[in-house]
Amino acid sequence: MKKLVIYTVLTGNYDNLRQPESIVDDFDYICFSNDITKQRIGIWEIRSFDYHNNNNTRESRFPKLNPHLVLSEYEYSLYIDAKIRIDDSVNIRAAELINNDCQLAMIPHPMRDCVYQEAMTLTCSKIGEPELVYKQTRFLLKEKFPAGKGLFDCAVIFRKHNNTPVAVFSKTWWEIYCSYSSRDQMSVTYALYKAGLSPEIFLPASFYRNHVFEHLKKRKNFSELSFISKILLYLNILRMRLLYKVHGLKY
Repeated sequence: MKKLVIYTVLTGNYDNLRQPESIVDDFDYICFSNDITKQRIGIWEIRSFDYHNNNNTRESRFPKLNPHLVLSEYEYSLYIDAKIRIDDSVNIRAAELINNDCQLAMIPHPMRDCVYQEAMTLTCSKIGEPELVYKQTRFLLKEKFPAGKGLFDCAVIFRKHNNTPVAVFSKTWWEIYCSYSSRDQMSVTYALYKAGLSPEIFLPASFYRNHVFEHLKKRKNFSELSFISKILLYLNILRMRLLYKVHGLKY
């Protein structure tokens, strides 16, 4: 059995399953999907998984957040979003981390370094279910989770996933994720905090400039929103600002 598996997850349309630009014989490549009927597409072995959700995003997060459950036969795993190019820089860094017996490595968020900043950004952008983002923010404040604890872009995650602290992190991340926002970045820093883990840097945030195949679809500008949508947006932002003011946050 090979030590490391590179894996991704696709739900819905599988036309976006791209082949790695660089392949390492010592690594296995697995794509989790409950929609693809083929057993293999190129280098990718296709595996189904025992979790279903009407929301494709939430369904895809089960393998992403739980490698200790779906990939227990491997010592190391490298999760990579399907939108990310896999080239030599990814493979070389993964091999380095294995040689250094790294437990966990991630990529810092390219724009923010605090979950409370992220919550306000999501609220202002109408992303990640505003009501759940608000409830999650209240939960974090109730837990006295400190501001400025860092933020990670979760498109690339290297894990020694069967290691107890890493498995605890993954389990906690999944539990919090299931209760709140579908944006997994909102849950990851708290899960790291509870597990007592501090990830190594997989690659710098600048990695994404040349390694993302496609960007998010363009969202409506404020001027394009209906009157009711504008009012609801204002109210959600005001509610978040009042919450932050009570707790001494200035985001």
